[in-house]
Amino acid sequence: MAAFFARIKAFFAMIVAFFTGLFGGGTATPEQPPAVVPDEAAIIAAATDEVYFAQYFKPVLRFVAASDVHIADSGSGKEETRLAQLYDTAYAYAASQAYDKLDGVFFAGDISDRGTSSSLDTFFRIVNENNRAGTLSRAILGNHEFFTDPANTVSRFLASSGYDAADCDLVLGGYHFILMCPDNNGSGFSAEKQAWLNGRLAAAAAEDPTGTKPVFVFQHHHVKNTVYGSEAWGVNDLRAVLDRYPQVVDISGHSHYPVNDPRSIWQGTFTALGDGTLSYYEMGIAGVKDGSVFPSDDLGSYASKRTQRDAAQYLIVEVSKENTLRIRGYDILSRGVVCEYQIRSVGDPAKFRFTDARKDAGAAPYFAATDAITATAVQSDAAYLSIPQAGCADQVQHYRFEAYDAVGTLAAKSYSLSDLFYFPAPDAICGKLTGLAPDTDYTVKCFAVSCWEKESAPLTLQIHTPADAAATPGCYDSPVTPDVFSFIVQPDGTAYDGVSGALLPLQGYPNVKADEKTGRTAAVFTGWNSYRFNGFEARYDDIKDGVSFEFYGTLDALCAKDGKQYVNPFSNQGNGGCGFECSAAGNMQFWVSVNGSYVHPGAQVRAGVPVHVVGTFDGAQVRVYINGELKASQPAAGEITFPANASTRYLCIGGDSGTNGATEAAMTGSLVAANVYARALSSEEVALLYAQYR
Repeated sequence: MAAFFARIKAFFAMIVAFFTGLFGGGTATPEQPPAVVPDEAAIIAAATDEVYFAQYFKPVLRFVAASDVHIADSGSGKEETRLAQLYDTAYAYAASQAYDKLDGVFFAGDISDRGTSSSLDTFFRIVNENNRAGTLSRAILGNHEFFTDPANTVSRFLASSGYDAADCDLVLGGYHFILMCPDNNGSGFSAEKQAWLNGRLAAAAAEDPTGTKPVFVFQHHHVKNTVYGSEAWGVNDLRAVLDRYPQVVDISGHSHYPVNDPRSIWQGTFTALGDGTLSYYEMGIAGVKDGSVFPSDDLGSYASKRTQRDAAQYLIVEVSKENTLRIRGYDILSRGVVCEYQIRSVGDPAKFRFTDARKDAGAAPYFAATDAITATAVQSDAAYLSIPQAGCADQVQHYRFEAYDAVGTLAAKSYSLSDLFYFPAPDAICGKLTGLAPDTDYTVKCFAVSCWEKESAPLTLQIHTPADAAATPGCYDSPVTPDVFSFIVQPDGTAYDGVSGALLPLQGYPNVKADEKTGRTAAVFTGWNSYRFNGFEARYDDIKDGVSFEFYGTLDALCAKDGKQYVNPFSNQGNGGCGFECSAAGNMQFWVSVNGSYVHPGAQVRAGVPVHVVGTFDGAQVRVYINGELKASQPAAGEITFPANASTRYLCIGGDSGTNGATEAAMTGSLVAANVYARALSSEEVALLYAQYR
C-alpha cells in the first residue's frame, strides 16, 4: 500500500513539472543576494561640507571657551553679571539642542583685572555658584593676574581656585585639554613651559596615530601672526612647538578682539581661535593700525550706539564622533549666536579652509545704487557725515573718509569702524573730516573696507565749507549768560556749543523732540548715546576756583544701561573734575573733585518729572539747588582737581566722560539745557534761571 501511494505522489509531481515548464516556470529560481545596505560612514565622508553640517553633524562633546573677564575689586559689577550670564546662556543653548550637555567651560586667562585675592575669590565663587553637575570648569592665568605681587600670583590663584596645579592636561569625552599659564611675570612662556607643552602634546599625539583627533590647547596670549589681534597682542614663544602638531586647536584671548570677525579663526600649521572678551573691546583698523582702536579714538573715530565696554562674547565649541568641529560665537548682550565656523578636517593642513589665502580670495564690499553720503553738518573747518552700511560677502571692517580740494589734493582723511561687532548693528555709520579750510569746495569720498582690506568703489559728495565759524548761532536768551559752555541741539540732531560755536561730536544717534515748556529742541537720550565737548579742557584754568553747572531736563531712568547704579546728565568726572550724578535712589548730586577728593552734596529728584538743577563751587563750598531752591551744601576749600588721563578731559552731555571717549553711566531721558559758568552763581541768579522753566 505504501508503494502505491509513493507512485501516485510521483505521478502528480510529474504533472506539476510538465505544466510548470509549459507555462514558462522553468527551473527553480536561485536565491537572490541580500539588498546592499549603504555604508553610512562612506556617505558622510562623501557629503559636501554644507550637506554634512546641515544633516550629519552630531555633537558628542560641547564646551565653552572664554577669557578676559577682568573681575575687579570695585566697579559696576558688570563683569560679575556677565560671568554668571555666560553659564546661564550656555546652559540654555545646550538645552535647546538634540545633544543637550554642556561638558566644559574653559577660561583662557585675565579672569581678574589685577590678580588680587579678593577678585580671584569673586571669580571662582561665581563659577562655583553657576556651574552645574556634569560640567567641568577650569581657568588659567593671563597677564593681568600678575599686576599685583607677581611673585605670589600662582599661589593666590591656587588658593582661590582649589586646583592642585596651575597647568593641567585633562581628558574630557576622550579629548585632551591642555591648559597652560604664562610665566615670565605673565609676559609669555619660558623654555621650561614650552618643553612641558611639547611633552604633553607628544603624549596626546601618540594616543592617536591617525592624527585626526583634535587636541585642545589653551593659553592666554595669542600665537603671533595667527588670529585677529595676534599681530599686536601675540607672542612667538609657542610657535615652534605648535607647528609640530597639526591636530592642535589652540584657543587664546588677550586681544579682546570680536569673535565674529572672520580673522578670529586661523589655520596654517595648526588651528587657532580667538575667544573674545566679557569686559571691553579692543580692535584695529584693517591694513592701517593694529592695537587699541576705540570709539572716538583719533584714528578709529566714529559714533556708536554703544561703548567699547559693551562687549560680552564667547565661543561654543562642539565636536562630533568624526572629529569635526562646529564653533559658534555667542553674544551675551543680544543673547544669540553671531557667527559660525565649521572645521571638517583637523590634523591635515592640506584640507584647512581658514588659511591666509582667504585674504587674496576675499570679495570687495559694495554700496547699493541708491546709497549716498549725507552731510549732517558742515563747519568752516570740519564736516560731519553719515553713510549707510555697505554690503560684503565677507565683512566690512571699517570705512575711510577722504576730502579732496578743487585740484584733487587730499586735504583730510579719517576712519570709522563698521560697528558690526554690536548686535543689532546700526544701519548708518557716522564719520568726520577735520582740518578743512574755510570757504572751500571739497569732494568727499567714502570707501568701505573689508576685513581682508578689499575696498569698495567710493560714494562721493560735494560740500562747501562756510567762511566763518562765528556765524554759528550763540546761546539761548537767558537771565544769566553761560560763558564756558552751553548745549544747543538742532532739529536734525546735531548740536553745538553756544559759547564757542564748536560742533559737538556725538556717540550714537540721539533723537530730538520739541520741549513743551520752552519750545526749544530737546535732546532725547536712550542710555547709549551722548555728545562731547572737546574744548572743555581749555577752560580748566577758568573754572578751577569757581564753577556752576546748570541742567534742565527729565531723567526717565535712574540706573545706567552699562550696569552702574546711577546716571550722569552731563559731566567730566574721569578720576577728577566735576559734574552731575543721580543715584538709583533719586539723589541728584553735584560732584566736584577738590584737592583730589570728591565732595558731592545732593537732594532728591523724581524720575519722569522735569527738574532744574544747579551745582556751584566757589572755592570754599559746594552747593546744590533744585528748582531754584538751595537744598544741600558741603564745605570744600581749595581748587578743582581735573582728570589726569588725557583721554577723559572732555565734557560729556548725556553721560560721564570715560577713558578713550567711552561714555559711562549714560542717561535715559531728555535734556533741554546744559550750561557751565566760570563762577559760582548766586542764589538770586539761580532763581532767575529756574523762572524760565516754571
